[in-house]
Amino acid sequence: MSKYVPVMKASLLEPGKGQVVKIDGKRLAVFREGDELYCVDDFCPHAGASLSQGTVMQGVVYCPWHQWGFQGQTGKCVTGSVWHVESFPVREVDGMIEVDPVPISDESA
Repeated sequence: MSKYVPVMKASLLEPGKGQVVKIDGKRLAVFREGDELYCVDDFCPHAGASLSQGTVMQGVVYCPWHQWGFQGQTGKCVTGSVWHVESFPVREVDGMIEVDPVPISDESA
């Protein structure tokens, strides 16, 4: 069951760049690319960088330190690693960005 939480005004989210938001003590990175929104863990499992300081291109969130890429929809690493980050449902409603704090991979559990 989804429980979306408003996290920021949509106007503050620059296309291609991330913003860190906090929900229940979790640091998450939210990105906009065109009409698409993505939300993933803010912590890169490779070297600990804040993914919110990275960029998003063609649906892939890139770490600012070593350019490791993670699919915005699934959190899977595209840099050839077995590592991944959790991804979260995100939407825009009435000018606000809302995030469901339950990871997408956990929705069916």
